[in-house]
Formats: sequence, structure tokens, C-alpha cells
Amino acid sequence: MLEKAIIGSRYLAMLTVIITLLCSAILFLYTSTAAVLILFETITAFHPEAKAIHNLSIDMLKFVDLFFIAMGLQIIATGTYKLFINEKIALPKVLDIGSFTELKQSLVKIASIVLLILFLELAVKLIPSRELLEYGIAIAIVIVAFSFGKQN
Repeated sequence: MLEKAIIGSRYLAMLTVIITLLCSAILFLYTSTAAVLILFETITAFHPEAKAIHNLSIDMLKFVDLFFIAMGLQIIATGTYKLFINEKIALPKVLDIGSFTELKQSLVKIASIVLLILFLELAVKLIPSRELLEYGIAIAIVIVAFSFGKQN
């Protein structure tokens, strides 16, 4: 009986899959809608001043960041599904996770990219300062730690 309960408990991972897929889909839709609205506004109310272009570049970086987070959620969902529910599912290579370690490595790569994008957003917003330098160093340390952890 305990064995059946343990084997059946893998389907609890289905909650993670469903919720994470919904979060991913909502984030993709929200970000896509917001990006289209900003692009439409930019085209219809074109202001070639430096400040408007500067603000647009910050918005675009935010959209890229949100898309990467949505992709990370999608990778979590499909990886969890393959690892716990159906290991024989045919997935595109980018989503084909063969082990928990591969899933973690994919997430570390995405987290690194998200951190870099966040730093770029700050670098574009702020003038060079000690605070920006400290933030950049902190992000670099985290990424180096990620890389070191991946090698071991």
C-alpha cells in the first residue's frame, strides 16, 4: 500500500506542471500585449528626442527580461512533466530535460541572463555611480558562483 502511494505521489508534480504552465502562458500573453501596446504608442506618437528613445530602450529590456522568465517557467513545467509524469514525451531539444541536474542547469542559465538584463536596465537608468558598480559586482559574483556550481 505504501509503495502504491509513493508511486502515485509522482502525480502531485502535475500541480507544479499545470500551475507553472499557466503562469508561463499568462506572463507570455501579458508581456506580448504590453510590448505591442508600447510599440503601437511609439509608432503613433513618435518622439525622436533622446529621452523618449532612452525610455523605450528601458521598456524593451524589461520585456526581454519578462520573456526570459516566462521561458524559464515553461522549461520548469515541461521538465517536471518529463521527469515525473511521462519520460517518453517528444519535446523540442531546448525543452528536452533528461535529469533534474539538467533542469537546474537550464534554470541557472536563465537566472544568469535575467540578472544581466536587470543590470542593463539599471545601467541605462542610472548614471555611473558606486551603487551601480556594487550592484554589478554582486551580480558578477552570483553568476561566477552559478558557473562554479555547474562545473562541480
